[in-house]
Amino acid sequence: MQDGEVIVFTEVRSRAHARFLHPALSVDARKRARLILAAQHYLQHARVLDSAACRFDVVSVIGDRKIEWIKGAFEA
Repeated sequence: MQDGEVIVFTEVRSRAHARFLHPALSVDARKRARLILAAQHYLQHARVLDSAACRFDVVSVIGDRKIEWIKGAFEA
């Protein structure tokens, strides 16, 4: 997906309810590392310039009504 000139990699997580763990919190350090590797692989094979701006977003779906979109979810 693109947002202007920024390439956006989006992870979608869902839960029936957030009683125990919000869906976004399930994207832990191990999952982030896997997503970053997948993005690097994509960028290399798509022949995207090294200077291309990228962003990682997380979309949380709770039940069938609540959607939260966290832009730049991996940024400190």
